[in-house]
Parts: sequence; structure tokens; C-alpha cells
Amino acid sequence: MESTSVDQGMKFDTEKVRTDLHSVPAFLGTCAVLTYGAKKYAAWNWSKGINYMRVYGALIRHVTSWVMGQKLDEETGLPHLDHAACCIMFLQHYDRHEEKYKAFDDRPYGKIA
Repeated sequence: MESTSVDQGMKFDTEKVRTDLHSVPAFLGTCAVLTYGAKKYAAWNWSKGINYMRVYGALIRHVTSWVMGQKLDEETGLPHLDHAACCIMFLQHYDRHEEKYKAFDDRPYGKIA
């Protein structure tokens, strides 16, 4: 009987982030929204900073549109959920670099009942 095992090289990556677990269609969908934004505004425009609550408002509008049964954004023709994922990515980035983006943090925490 022939052996089917393959002698493989070693790779010590068990403690590294599992980037292979990310959904490729979801990643590409977010990239499509970023591409649209780069054409409309400029590449990396979002990284200059946007008030958090404006991003949050866009996130809620896109998710609400999706909840109401509208799959695609009327302006871009791209999925609302891809737009929402893009908004989340912005907020994740801003939150991880809070010192750089603190001037854009306009969340109302502690200001409303």
C-alpha cells in the first residue's frame, strides 16, 4: 500500500492570528466599499478621522436599511452590510488608536440619561 503522507516543512505559527478564518467575500465586500470611498473622496480619507457619532449614524442607517429588507445601498449599489462592516472597521481603527483620534470622539456617554 502506498503512503499518502507528505513530508512538510515546519512552520511555528500556532500562536499567530488566524487570518485564514476571515470570510473572503466579507473582506472583499468591505474593500469594495473602501474602493468606492477612495474614488469619491480620496484613498485613506477615513484615516484622517471622522467624528465617531457620524460613523455610528451611518452604521445604524445601513443596518436599519438591511433590517427593513433593503439589501443594496441606493447610491453605491453595494450591500448595506458591507457598508456597515466598513463603519465598524473605522471605529475599530479609531478605538485602537484612541490618542490619535481623541478629537473625533464625540460620543455622548455621561451626557445623556
